[in-house]
Amino acid sequence: TRALWQELEERKQAEEALRASAERHRSILHTAMDGFWLVDTDGRLLEVNEAYCAMSGYSGPELLAMRVSDLEALEAAGATAAHIRAVMAQGEGRFESRHRRRDGSTFDVEVSVQYRPADGGRLVAFVQDISARKRAEENYRTLFREMLNGFALHEIVCDEVGLPADYRFLAVNDAGDKIGMSNC
Repeated sequence: TRALWQELEERKQAEEALRASAERHRSILHTAMDGFWLVDTDGRLLEVNEAYCAMSGYSGPELLAMRVSDLEALEAAGATAAHIRAVMAQGEGRFESRHRRRDGSTFDVEVSVQYRPADGGRLVAFVQDISARKRAEENYRTLFREMLNGFALHEIVCDEVGLPADYRFLAVNDAGDKIGMSNC
């Protein structure tokens, strides 16, 4: 009976340690700055964190009644299902997209996702709002394009000893194109 008692005590301690570990992981996911999704193979959201709720304007219970295709603003539902199948086949994926908020507005995201075949298959996704970066990139493109002075980005290609061997234009703005910068 002493051995049985000890075995039961050890099992109880192991279960408590497992429960504590699961709670730590859940706490980390739910306090992460990036959005988190746990998704089944049909695209149903099974778990979300507060960061994604804040990004999207939906509550947790609202999101758990949705599918990825309900939030996806760039792909039709069929394309989203195909995208999920492709991630499952590759085991992982990283891509940019646009999601729909509760108020109907959209926001740019970068999604990093891994497929886990356990429990009938689950996709674990981290979603980062990249709207500010996208706006900055567009502002840069607009500034570059609309500068009054000619401006070019170029690349100098060096030979095997490091001496300049070639000169290539990567981009020329409209003003630079008008004065023939790209023909140099």
